[in-house]
Amino acid sequence: MREKEIIAMQEEAADKVFYLQKVGMFYQAYNHAAFALRHLMGYKIKQYTRRGKEGVCMAGFPVSLLDSVLEKVKENGGSFSFMDEKKNLVSFMGVDGSEVETVVAEKCCPDVLTLYHSYLEKLSCEDKLKLIVMLAERMKTI
Repeated sequence: MREKEIIAMQEEAADKVFYLQKVGMFYQAYNHAAFALRHLMGYKIKQYTRRGKEGVCMAGFPVSLLDSVLEKVKENGGSFSFMDEKKNLVSFMGVDGSEVETVVAEKCCPDVLTLYHSYLEKLSCEDKLKLIVMLAERMKTI
């Protein structure tokens, strides 16, 4: 399921039902679900720009913490259910998912950062040093 489909499902439920999507070794929550995680667990929220559109807020946590998160949902009067047998999608409700502006940790474009990070990982130490020197020289001309 795609991120925008999950966001649409939450919006259809008037942001009262939230979803956690398993992505690799992490669960991710978007928009009001991310704010619910912030209220429950204190997780940081990041806001990403998606192709010139309004930003998407996201919070995530390792798969190993799912039980702790769901226990916190129950402790706060909420409920949850697994949407499939593999626990790839988890719904939860009955908790505060109200937006709080001050909890957005950073704004960035993940596509650019991901590309940049993967590029730097492939460079040797010597090539990284050359890149730094080149960038420093270009900065002098600005």
